[in-house]
Amino acid sequence: MRFFPNDIPRAVLAGLFILTLLRLVLGAAHELSPAEARLWAEGRHLAAGYWDHGPLVPLLARIGTAIFGQNSFGLRVWMPFFSLGLSLLIFRLVNSLFGDKTAVWTVVVLNFTPLFNAGGVLLLPGAVSLFFWTLALLMIWRAVHRADPRTRYWPLAGAAMGAAWLASPAGILAPLGLVVLLTGSRRWRRRRTQRGPWLALGVCLLMALPMFLWEIHHDWLPWRHHWQSLSHAPRVGEFFAWLGQLTGAASPLVFLGLLWALWHSVLRWRRQAHGDDGGTFLLAFTVPSLVLGAGLALLGEGGLDWTAPALLGCGLLLARHWLETDWTPATLRLALKAGLALAAGYSVVLLQPDLLRHAGLTWSYQLDPAGKLRGWKQAATECAPVITATAAGPDGEPFLIADSQSLAAVLEFYLAPDLPVFQPDGKHPRVFAPARVIAQDETAFWPRYDAAGSPYLGRTALYITDDDRGRPPHAEVRDGFDSVKPVAMFDLMRAGQPVRRLTIFACAGWHGRPL
Repeated sequence: MRFFPNDIPRAVLAGLFILTLLRLVLGAAHELSPAEARLWAEGRHLAAGYWDHGPLVPLLARIGTAIFGQNSFGLRVWMPFFSLGLSLLIFRLVNSLFGDKTAVWTVVVLNFTPLFNAGGVLLLPGAVSLFFWTLALLMIWRAVHRADPRTRYWPLAGAAMGAAWLASPAGILAPLGLVVLLTGSRRWRRRRTQRGPWLALGVCLLMALPMFLWEIHHDWLPWRHHWQSLSHAPRVGEFFAWLGQLTGAASPLVFLGLLWALWHSVLRWRRQAHGDDGGTFLLAFTVPSLVLGAGLALLGEGGLDWTAPALLGCGLLLARHWLETDWTPATLRLALKAGLALAAGYSVVLLQPDLLRHAGLTWSYQLDPAGKLRGWKQAATECAPVITATAAGPDGEPFLIADSQSLAAVLEFYLAPDLPVFQPDGKHPRVFAPARVIAQDETAFWPRYDAAGSPYLGRTALYITDDDRGRPPHAEVRDGFDSVKPVAMFDLMRAGQPVRRLTIFACAGWHGRPL
């Protein structure tokens, strides 16, 4: 299988290369989000599993920063190439399903959407998982069209499904879609008795086995934590917020088109239309993602990772139905131009919102979708004098505690390496997340400042919070020190507007948490 399809138009291929270069530049220019910094921190503590995802993306972060240095480019360098690969996979898949004309328009439309562009710049586990999810679909489609049940495409499909799972828990949607396909489709039910699909599922589970062993070793704490965090009653507000996320991820007009395409595909499937193998195939992998994403949103745990495969599947169906509709050519061109223009505008606002500020449009960073990518270098710069002044005092070098794992990771990433921060060895981080009695993230399994015989006993800590109200450390932190007092508060500004507020507390005399 050639990486670059022969039948893809040169103009589309050239556009994809230009987009890849642009995404590399944007990835290097933007500061990290706290979520990305957390992946970098996890990459420094490689393991078979983590609290919210598998080991693949932290491994990519570790390799990227080892090659290109500890910077935004090194951390994100893989994502534009995953996006390029995803576009080429989509072209191959849709070309096999519906023909080359539909494949070209699918690639063009999807590369205009905000979700696709964000996944091509930012280090997102869901974007990596989506690449392998699409690769799995292509391998499964080729496998079910082979008369020989021993075709090599089945183990390749299993490997792709396993890689999707190693990137994100949403990767489980690929094997789930395969089960739906082989049980709900009359066309392919006979495949259930052949060994090919079972081989694919076996390879997938074998690749995921280290994650399960990691969970067992840690007493299934992450799964139990996520299960207990689910709401016992439907959260209608969370559900509508999830719908808002989907609308923003696809852009409003494209999202309406996705719903229209999904509705027409379901109607066509119910009529058991002959010759609609492609539509049935995509529905089998799209509906589980949509149903599971909606259910988790109602229970308060919704996220785009679980729904991204459904958005992509609906996008493929949209391009197919778009070209089959009986609208007049003029109407089609008008709707297409309006949809692409709005999607491109949303993508610009998502990735480069300061262009609007330069044009005179003033809006709060709290409402800015890219607000989480702003102000972290400045935050580290503002913290440095406080750290230096504390180290010059009688208590010596302080250690640092942030009010969350994400804040700890992003400060660790941007703090200058020569700051006088107490660090007994390279295994201990310079900035800790709060140590808690009950584990709430993977830092509970890393070196801690509250461990037995801790070298941090008797030392002063600086507690850093980005809470707008500057609330002091919670009791689990506060009770382990002799005294706690605020020493600094500063507002981080950008273009004359506040981005966030940081407050620093001096916590003297760590003596351990009282029993």
